Amino acid sequence: MQEISEPHPNPNNIIIPKKPKRDIWSAFENIFASSFLAFGMLLMFYQVLSRYFFNTSLFWAEEIVRYLVIWSNFIGASLIIKPRPDEHINVDFFVTKFNEGRQKVLFVATSLLCMVYSAMLFFSGIELVMNALKQGTVSDSRLESPMWIPYIIMPLAGFLITCRWLERIIKTKLDKGWHRDWFTFAVLGIIIALAVFSFTSDSAISVMLIGMFLLMFMGMPIGFAMGLMGSVTLYAFDMVKWPSIASKQFWATNSFTMLAIPFFIFAGSIVAKTPMGKYIVDFTCYLLKKISGGVGIAIMIASIIFASMSGSSVATAAALGMVAFPMLRKAKYPDDLAAGMLGTGGTLAAIVPPSGILVLYGAVSGASITNLFKAGTIPGIVICAVLCLYVFFRARKGKYGVSEENEDGFSWRIAFQLFKKAVWALLIPVIIMVTIYGGLTTPTEAAVVASMYAILICQGNLEMS
Repeated sequence: MQEISEPHPNPNNIIIPKKPKRDIWSAFENIFASSFLAFGMLLMFYQVLSRYFFNTSLFWAEEIVRYLVIWSNFIGASLIIKPRPDEHINVDFFVTKFNEGRQKVLFVATSLLCMVYSAMLFFSGIELVMNALKQGTVSDSRLESPMWIPYIIMPLAGFLITCRWLERIIKTKLDKGWHRDWFTFAVLGIIIALAVFSFTSDSAISVMLIGMFLLMFMGMPIGFAMGLMGSVTLYAFDMVKWPSIASKQFWATNSFTMLAIPFFIFAGSIVAKTPMGKYIVDFTCYLLKKISGGVGIAIMIASIIFASMSGSSVATAAALGMVAFPMLRKAKYPDDLAAGMLGTGGTLAAIVPPSGILVLYGAVSGASITNLFKAGTIPGIVICAVLCLYVFFRARKGKYGVSEENEDGFSWRIAFQLFKKAVWALLIPVIIMVTIYGGLTTPTEAAVVASMYAILICQGNLEMS
């Protein structure tokens, strides 16, 4: 009789982890959002090339790029909503005061409010598209494109974001007895009171500010808190009709000047997520290795270099945090001082060009962004110098600031080798400033040129998450 062989046992009892299920939904969103942004960047880059090398002008490129980036932004807003936590910026210092069960209650409550806002975008977006179709609305440009086509993103984004928030709510398991806890009734009462106050108050500013800060303290993402209260205020005080809610959101981002912000951040992120970012930090640290507090001073100088690439305080602090914090710890800097240095260094991006804050101010006020960049250059350098002096005296007083690996002698040969690795990334701020101040490109075009250059020098080293 033939014996039946048993499965081969696992002698070491090794636990083989299951492969995570692939999120097809997120994969498609990622593909579309990335494709829209990439195509817009390529189109803008080709416009610059055609102007100087082919002596032609793509009058329609600017409008198409605006629409592509808007589509990318709204799909990206849905993409970065994760089951928990999401990647939208929120204020959580008040939420963390409660236990985990009550945090879940706040999490579900704010997710429901976010879903209400995204549902408003969905339904008002449908009416916006239908009205554009009935009235035959076209753009004011020479292209005269039918506006219902770019408007489609509003109901689409509203639907995707609503589904994302619903997914978060379903995946959140509330503790037993949550519906009998006084905290749940208190949260519900606050939301009802805010709704009544919004439609009975005589002051639109009071409704906007009180509601926005209240929702942010409850842990609601800042962007959604501002969007919800802004829409509620406009509707409650009869400032706009229902379809205009989606229209306001669309046209708030439909600015060619503001396109510079995501492209500058993109260029800085590419450098930060590749070895090129570490090359910059290594080079500056090596030059200042024999100075008291040289590592910290080098980090502050690296901060202004990263700031002059991305124009974003968050991107600068995050990029340096991954590379610089371990170096500061190894150099025996206290954790609070190291974190303060990285956070303060990130704020330089709000001042030095190409500051996203200055771009936004120029887009809203109509001021010349080139002049704003010129005005921010000297103050940014002065602030960085003052921060370097503070680090120098603080390091000398605390007798720290030189890592063990930097105790060897200084060598110009090694410095030149490190410079050769970092020089290509160091040219990005030079390219941005020369093209803008030289009148060769607009800030948005300079951001695209910097992004394309960053891709070129960092090819094969991308570690994008």
